[in-house]
Amino acid sequence: LPISLSCSALDGPPRGTHMADATRTSAAGPDVDKVKLQQEKDAQKKKEGGIELGIYLSWIRSELDTESACLELPFTIIMLISFSILALMHLKQDRTFVVEGAWKFDIEENANFAWSHNFGHKTVHDVNSIPDFWSWFRVGFLPLVIQHSWSFSEGADAGYVAAQGLSNSTVPFDTSMLPSQYDLNFGKADEPFANVLLPVRDDVLHYNRIVAGIRLRQERAQASWESCKVPKSMAEDLWKDWLGKPCMLAVPGYELT
Repeated sequence: LPISLSCSALDGPPRGTHMADATRTSAAGPDVDKVKLQQEKDAQKKKEGGIELGIYLSWIRSELDTESACLELPFTIIMLISFSILALMHLKQDRTFVVEGAWKFDIEENANFAWSHNFGHKTVHDVNSIPDFWSWFRVGFLPLVIQHSWSFSEGADAGYVAAQGLSNSTVPFDTSMLPSQYDLNFGKADEPFANVLLPVRDDVLHYNRIVAGIRLRQERAQASWESCKVPKSMAEDLWKDWLGKPCMLAVPGYELT
């Protein structure tokens, strides 16, 4: 009997082990069951009810905003087209662009100075000094824009003399003997403006008019000794005497440059 009891004690677990396992199982079992039960309830709820109401409402609101924006797009396009058509009809940008382009081309190409016979060697782009500007303005620009008399082709005197055989004539032909203005009849004698003298004062390129005269604008740069960039090691009196005048900043850019 004592031997059998010893064997059974050696084969089985120590006393207190079954009691500890049972206590652990009974303590952890309810928590695990509650978690699993809650997960099953959440899964069942999602399966039966779908997504949450807030997410669904947000999606519906986004779709409605997108639809509203798409429905407004045709009206926006119509308004843009209407504005463009009305602006073109009222402001006449195409005609303004043509006139500005014609003026620019005429001033850049035909307002010449530094003349030699019938050829002007310099244009407005060759103005590099103050005397050059006034030469261009007086010799090139004003005679081109303000024409009070009718002009004739280059070399008309020599060509007329050669054509008529007047080389031996005592009175050579000169274009100054021709009329400076021409009287054209555009209607009946009793109608106003029936007779027109050409060229008309302030006409430009035959089809344009000068309005309110010609305005010249000048922009002066701000000069100061502080704007001069000289080595700091150089004495102030020395470099001021060497420069002879204050400096002007190149930046910021000026309006007329």
